[in-house]
Amino acid sequence: MDTKDKNIEASSSQNRDVDGDPPQITPTDTSRETGNPPRFLIVKRIEGDFARVNPFTIEKNLYGVIGNAKNISKIREGLLVETVSAAQSRCLLKAKKIGEFAVEVVPHNNLNTSRGVIYCQDLLNCSIDEILEGLKDQGVLAVRRIKIKRDGNLIDSPNHIITFNNPVLPKRIKVAFYSLPVRLYVPPPMRCFKCQKFGHTSLRCQEEQICICGKPLHVGSPCEEPLTCINCNGSHSARSRNCPIYKQETAIQEIKVKENISYFEAKKRILINTPTPNVSYAKATSSPPKSDYTSLVDQLIPKIVAAILPLIKQDPPSQTSNIDSEKRKREMSPDFVSLLQEMRLP
Repeated sequence: MDTKDKNIEASSSQNRDVDGDPPQITPTDTSRETGNPPRFLIVKRIEGDFARVNPFTIEKNLYGVIGNAKNISKIREGLLVETVSAAQSRCLLKAKKIGEFAVEVVPHNNLNTSRGVIYCQDLLNCSIDEILEGLKDQGVLAVRRIKIKRDGNLIDSPNHIITFNNPVLPKRIKVAFYSLPVRLYVPPPMRCFKCQKFGHTSLRCQEEQICICGKPLHVGSPCEEPLTCINCNGSHSARSRNCPIYKQETAIQEIKVKENISYFEAKKRILINTPTPNVSYAKATSSPPKSDYTSLVDQLIPKIVAAILPLIKQDPPSQTSNIDSEKRKREMSPDFVSLLQEMRLP
């Protein structure tokens, strides 16, 4: 792992707002500062929701307002609409009614932006405000400088997290006279500091508070062995990066960011590929070790030899009897048949 990646990893706990939540860039900031309306919009009913509304009615009513949208889906907050143009977004943002339903249309909180990491030692000579001002004309909404811990102290690093007003991350960005590559920013897994479980924060937690060692909270006294992870029951703390659940959550975050989907959709995809409890995503998708194949071959070779040996010892077919020759070709040892059935591996 290079210095850039180490800095990002080491500062993961400092790159969040209150209790593990990443800072949110409101989509209204996107349209106000750049003039480009957001592409992903949420249509909310003023009274009730769209859960039991006929989908054909929804499609017909939306078509009457904006024409054909690129994509429409029902979500918990209402309807998620992906528009095909800036004009369509502006039209939908002004809508107060969709058919007979009074609605409010707001930009989606996350889908209209993207975050990347740039590395530049020279940017340590600039303030965050100066960097933001210099990059604003390239669609940059926010800049955060990653901090690293060194000798027990937090210091600034040359890594900077850049938030863009476009869901498609640019490959490079011009910073003064530098042309810098932009790497995808994958946030660390979200872990609740109250119950120590992944996927939510303590602000929404209803569970009992426990320590990272797996025992009831003990303020002022050190953790005692044995440690028990609340997530996988392993002999480590809940914040260990060797925890298989931590690795699974990291894979969830990566898919969530790369494919621009919700946490729950990303988790669903990972669990499909990781059906075995407490098995990491990486292990579930890796190839079996070569030793497994070697063991299988060692078991099958004696059976193959035993099955074909009787065929080898048979007398060769008479050249004067074509019928007997064809008959012998069709003959096969029952042991050889059963062996072939046994070798029919999944």
